[in-house]
Amino acid sequence: LILAASAAWWSGRSEPAQYVGQASRGLEGGSHRGNALLVSVQVALAFVLLVCGIQLARGYLRRTDSLGGLDADSILLLRVRADENANRRELVAGARDASARLSTVPGVASVAVGSSGPLFGGREEVEVARDAVSPYSLLRFANVDSSYFVTMRIPLVAGRVFEGDATSGEPVVVISLSAASRFFPGEGAIGRHLWLGSPKPKAHIVIGVVADSSDPRAESGGGVDIYVPFERDPRQ
Repeated sequence: LILAASAAWWSGRSEPAQYVGQASRGLEGGSHRGNALLVSVQVALAFVLLVCGIQLARGYLRRTDSLGGLDADSILLLRVRADENANRRELVAGARDASARLSTVPGVASVAVGSSGPLFGGREEVEVARDAVSPYSLLRFANVDSSYFVTMRIPLVAGRVFEGDATSGEPVVVISLSAASRFFPGEGAIGRHLWLGSPKPKAHIVIGVVADSSDPRAESGGGVDIYVPFERDPRQ
């Protein structure tokens, strides 16, 4: 940036002809036209470098000020190891009870439950395909409750999040913006189906698209792409 600004300042001075004249006298057979062209190139290059520097600075500030679609300010993460002998119904009941009690703690604005997600580390994956016969991709998923996206401040891009979809009706899924672009390029994802699980995949209707959320602690990098209600396991 300093070099670019210096070059632009030098080239924009009111007496460039003086420097062109000095260069012409020092070089036998030199032409004023060639020196003028050199000055013009220097000015253009200086502006290009200046613009590139500004864009790099803006990108750096955006990177340091946010966590890719996630506002991690004032979030307290509590990791609890599940009882391996408990069935899913017991795990869900225990999670709901814990959420209810934590929400009464002074200073707590919102509580959510998730099996994985930004800042969690680790990686849970599920097979995902656009239809029952297409090759599947292995994507990171998370079981989350209805307040997860509000609590983690992950913006909703289209559709809606979970609202009593856990135990009734057709299985539903919320996907990331990257997943929507991957499986439905140039198309709307809301109302479409994705097939989850293997070896017997099951159709899930896409009800919402949320912003991408990077996870610097994840073992393989990247954020969650597939969100399923906490009460359901897409692998079963």
